[in-house]
Amino acid sequence: DFDLRMLTRISYTPDHCVTFTLAHDTLFRRERTGEEVQETTGILGDHYRLEKWENAAGDEWRYTYDSDGHLTKLDRSCANQADCYSQTYTWADGNLLSILRQRANGEQVSWTYSYDPAENVEGIFYFAVDGPEHIGFSVYGWNLYGRPPRNLVASEVRTDPDQSTHRWDLSYTFSAEGYVNKRTLAPSPGGQAIVQKFDYDCEYVEE
Repeated sequence: DFDLRMLTRISYTPDHCVTFTLAHDTLFRRERTGEEVQETTGILGDHYRLEKWENAAGDEWRYTYDSDGHLTKLDRSCANQADCYSQTYTWADGNLLSILRQRANGEQVSWTYSYDPAENVEGIFYFAVDGPEHIGFSVYGWNLYGRPPRNLVASEVRTDPDQSTHRWDLSYTFSAEGYVNKRTLAPSPGGQAIVQKFDYDCEYVEE
């Protein structure tokens, strides 16, 4: 569900939903799964970019952006040191090239990306956070995680601490208006592909 400002609710199943409420520069996220409820508070900065998430346990996720509005760093601090990490993002020509995650214990995980020639007109954030709510989440038209990649992601390669790699190849189909209406994520060299379908509720304004 949406209001005039942003996404307000996602329903996964009758017993699992996420709601969002905006109050000035504060974004409240409430996730209910059955009887369990988790609440997270976000602080928004310039252009409604997310600066921090914080939950009731005191865990924090802090975000830093460059002068172009691209996300460049994520620092997660938490009571359990094993879950803490710092994550850096490297960009070039408007696209994200790589992410490097450094855990508190010294372990590293990295992701590298290649891109499709098609422009990312929907503002899809493939890499920011898992979950449909972060695919192009915006407030008053400003993306929550800063400026998205210029093009659509064509592949992702993750390198784990043991140097093993995992690759995903992405392909797209488009609507008559040029919007992505289906995205297929295929693991390489084999495995079960994930197919995501997109529907849009658009209002066209003639100037």
